[in-house]
Amino acid sequence: MRDRLNAFFKWDRDERPEIIEARQRFFNQVLYPFLLFGLFAVIMGCLQASKHGQWGFAVLYAGSYFLFLLTARPGASYSLFFRSLSLIFALVVISILILIRIGLSGVGLELLILACAFSSAMLGKRAGFFLVGISVLAAAIIGVGMVTGLVPIRPERMLTSLSPLAWGTTLFALTMVCVGVVMIPQMFLKHLIGSLTLLEGHAAELERSNTSLMETIKARENAEKAQRESEERFRSITEQITETNYEFSRREPLRKLRWTERRVVGSSL
Repeated sequence: MRDRLNAFFKWDRDERPEIIEARQRFFNQVLYPFLLFGLFAVIMGCLQASKHGQWGFAVLYAGSYFLFLLTARPGASYSLFFRSLSLIFALVVISILILIRIGLSGVGLELLILACAFSSAMLGKRAGFFLVGISVLAAAIIGVGMVTGLVPIRPERMLTSLSPLAWGTTLFALTMVCVGVVMIPQMFLKHLIGSLTLLEGHAAELERSNTSLMETIKARENAEKAQRESEERFRSITEQITETNYEFSRREPLRKLRWTERRVVGSSL
């Protein structure tokens, strides 16, 4: 099952270790705010649902949150992929339940937006667009059901502006959504800054290497030039030695015969 999900979302394909590390760091940073503010929001939502006699919604709210708590809690042995899925699943389920219970009077759409943004950051673009399609389809079905009367609604439940619990739930949910939306760009911004810093360091190191290489090339050219000059001097000295030997070998027989060069010229040998 996990392999199929990985293949669909391309979780393990073309993922650089730096990206996985950035996602892990982002998840750890938003986990505690989600756990804390999500707990208060779920408690107030359960109180609202139980106050209206909707115990099934209260149980589903609490069950979704505690499922997320068990799988994504700090120190859990589950993988980052599974922990991310548990958080996304909890957000989607709770948001759909809110839409079914009180329609547009709750924070269901805001939580769906957070779930789509979080899935795109943690699971990739394909997962984000997939969840966008699921969210739009679910909202459309619920909207058609409420408009046509298939989903029963009661006007008194929609008056959330008069309920302190509704305002409290909205504030906690809004805080959680804003924290997630603010932290997601920061995750990639920090990674980009780190990459640029590393690139600048490599550029400076490369420049130093190029300078050293140019100095080495220049020193080698000077050495080759000195070698050529030495070879020319050696050749010149060798030629001078050869000429000296020739003169010596040419004059030595004449000296032994006590002849002069003038006498030799024109003589018959």
